[in-house]
Amino acid sequence: MLEKKLSEDLILAMKSGNKVDVQALRYLISVIKNKKIEDRTRDRELADADVIKVIQKVVRQQKESIEQFLSGGRTDLVEKETGEMEVIAKYLPKEVSEDELRKIVKESIAVTGASGVKDMGKVIKVVMEKVSGGADGKVISQFVKEMLS
Repeated sequence: MLEKKLSEDLILAMKSGNKVDVQALRYLISVIKNKKIEDRTRDRELADADVIKVIQKVVRQQKESIEQFLSGGRTDLVEKETGEMEVIAKYLPKEVSEDELRKIVKESIAVTGASGVKDMGKVIKVVMEKVSGGADGKVISQFVKEMLS
């Protein structure tokens, strides 16, 4: 569904002549195609959850690129990458608030019966399923570690 929306939005961007959107969406669609080839699922669409994982990975890579371009003094590339990242990030689910995330972590700890840091993996897995791409894995890990320590 999300994969189809990306293709439709690419067509609209091409018709409107929006070069930044076209470039960003083409890149994202190519990364998704590569993922399908890697998973040997060329003939069917990826599930929305898998597409969201790909989008998160792309946004994370773009943030890293922006940091490197900033340290290298390449403001032209920072602007280009930032514009593309903003286009791609629109397809991510709404971010879960910090308070909401803490609540979900507490609930997940109770559900899993986690008692210490050794159970972090179980808790993180449950939290990730609940937020379905609406929170950064590093932040989730940090909150889980805080609450289990």
